[in-house]
Amino acid sequence: PKERWHDPQLVQSWRFIAIVWGILLTCSALVSFIKVHDPALYPDWVYSSISIVIMLSGTVFTQMYKKHARSSGAKG
Repeated sequence: PKERWHDPQLVQSWRFIAIVWGILLTCSALVSFIKVHDPALYPDWVYSSISIVIMLSGTVFTQMYKKHARSSGAKG
């Protein structure tokens, strides 16, 4: 609801989730950068697997953090 947009706990939860996703997306971009600049370093499936694990990690983190925040009283 719009009236909760400025709730400090909610904003803090959103900010924390955004920071974690920012880190994960940076890691994914780094993996892509390494693949482009040194494709012979690892087989393609390694890069794809790492990228998938990074995205799944973010999804799992988000779900777990939301449950934790709700159970601890934060409204995130």
